[in-house]
Order: sequence, then structure tokens, then C-alpha cells
Amino acid sequence: MSGGTPVPSIDELLAACSVLFGGQVMFSIHFLRSIRTKGLRDAYRRRLKEVHPDRAEILGCPEGELHHTTLAVKEAYILLCKALRNGKLALPPGLPPPPPPP
Repeated sequence: MSGGTPVPSIDELLAACSVLFGGQVMFSIHFLRSIRTKGLRDAYRRRLKEVHPDRAEILGCPEGELHHTTLAVKEAYILLCKALRNGKLALPPGLPPPPPPP
């Protein structure tokens, strides 16, 4: 691996996706293989808008809770960005190869 940055584990990648993409997606290795730079950035921006502490009153949530959620979203985004290689996620070795295109 170039750059010496270790690839996060599948569990770490899936946990970060859960934070960043929320419950709207079925997370799997196939999903991880489909993530691209633009989709990651778009999900990050959308999620930050949803949980920004400035929305505490509108959402009826404590501002501190949203602050912690915002930090978790940022950490998840950073982890996933560090795992990007050539515009797509680098996955740990030893995974089954992706299925051939139809």
C-alpha cells in the first residue's frame, strides 16, 4: 500500500458509513465498493445539515447532543476519506472479489 496509511477494517468502514449515511442504506461489502469521492462528499454535507447544532431548537434536541453527533459525522468522513484510493474505497485484503458485471 502506498503512503503507508493502513486500510481500516471492514467493521470500521461499515460503522463510519452508518454514521455518515444513516439508516437509509443497507451496508455491505458491495456498498463499500460502490462509494466514490463525490457520493461521500455529498453524504457528508447532507448529514451535517441534518445534525448541525444550530438546528437544535427546530429538532427539539439538546445542542450538546447535536454537537457530539456532528463530531461523529466529521470523524466518520475523515476515516472514509483516508481510505479512498484513486476515487474509491480501499478495502482490506482477503475479501472475495467483486462479482463480474452483467
